[in-house]
Amino acid sequence: MFAEVLCVAVALVLYVNTLGADFCYDDRLQQ
Repeated sequence: MFAEVLCVAVALVLYVNTLGADFCYDDRLQQ
């Protein structure tokens, strides 16, 4: 159970980091 929660937490962190990177990349393109 703990391993499953840990995997989900890591997946969410990676997902949020990817969204943040995409937003930063879009901002650079607009500038």
